[in-house]
Amino acid sequence: MFGTTSVEYIQAATKLEEMQKALNESNTALFELEDQIRELNFKPLEFAMNKLQSFGKRLEGILKLNQKRSIYPKESDINEQVANNNAIIANAWSQYTTARNYIVNNPWSENNDKEYQHWVEIMRNAGDTILDVRAINEDLKVSILDTRWKSFDDLHEKIDRTVDDFEWLISNIDDAEIFDDNG
Repeated sequence: MFGTTSVEYIQAATKLEEMQKALNESNTALFELEDQIRELNFKPLEFAMNKLQSFGKRLEGILKLNQKRSIYPKESDINEQVANNNAIIANAWSQYTTARNYIVNNPWSENNDKEYQHWVEIMRNAGDTILDVRAINEDLKVSILDTRWKSFDDLHEKIDRTVDDFEWLISNIDDAEIFDDNG
């Protein structure tokens, strides 16, 4: 007999239940492995980003120090900073897209709330980094123009001082009795 009370049916139902349990466990293991793979792929991006940001901060500090000392940086130094910042932006964009892809492919649920929030935070931080570094690049572009015009401004200032000196001298010559009545 093959009814619901038969030995064969009970054994098959037990076997099916064991297979479903094994399938659930393997799905959970697969999900955990996918998370580990994503984290492993993300670690080199994070390392590169930190390294570029450290280098960028060092260059930015050197540029600021030189400006405080009235030593204007060379345009090549500023371009190097811009190039480094562009690499930071590219890395942040990679982090942003990695996090966005995770969020798109793994909609929020109660089961993955902590993981989901982690990726949302990565996406938010990467977006902030992109905006901040773009703003710094705009400031650097302005400082490139300032550097290009610095020598002209200095020359203009020297000419203005010289003209002022000559005007002062002329006004004093007119006021002074440099010449006597005989010439």
